[in-house]
Amino acid sequence: MEILVFGDIHQNINRLKELKNEVVDADLIIIAGDITQLGESTEAEKIINEFLSVNNSVIAQAGNMDKNSVDAYLTEEGINLHGKGYMYEDVGIFGAGGSSPSPFNTPTEFPEEVIKKLLIQGYNSIKTAPVKIMICHTPPLGTKLDRLTNGTHVGSKLVREFIEEYKPQAAVVGHIHEGKGEDTIGNTRLFNPGVFAQGGYVHISIKESVVEGSLKQI
Repeated sequence: MEILVFGDIHQNINRLKELKNEVVDADLIIIAGDITQLGESTEAEKIINEFLSVNNSVIAQAGNMDKNSVDAYLTEEGINLHGKGYMYEDVGIFGAGGSSPSPFNTPTEFPEEVIKKLLIQGYNSIKTAPVKIMICHTPPLGTKLDRLTNGTHVGSKLVREFIEEYKPQAAVVGHIHEGKGEDTIGNTRLFNPGVFAQGGYVHISIKESVVEGSLKQI
């Protein structure tokens, strides 16, 4: 199974045309959050439709910069990953969107306890899968992926606790644009693709329950 994961899109998909062949060939496209820039469902629908025009297998979740109507739209379309899980043969994919509280009071923020509960909720729906992939807009605390330019770590302690306890094979996060990169917690591979306008994305390949992932750059 070949999966492409895109992070913070913020209504800018100018780079998508450069990836058309890769997107067409993927078995699944995942959008990890921040589909819009403080946008509503109408803006999100335009972005989702651009991806669907080249690949009809797309799941997504709202980020902290998406308004409530975006989450509702994704649910209506049956492609919402937030607090849910999807099974693809032996691969289970689950997620939690939004972010932990920030100084900026963005539209979709949750207490850390809520984010962990959403992750557990999604995980429980795919827990029998041999391969488990976590998609969480909020990065775990204390990694390369939650670090601001000044070195401050601003990720979630409880997201980190979840990873340490439930041990998914791979996790893709976003939210912290400066945190683009790769890291690990235990045996879990972690990825932050950064802002899509800057050309970053994640490619996950799964063969016979073996997960290989890499951060890609257009």
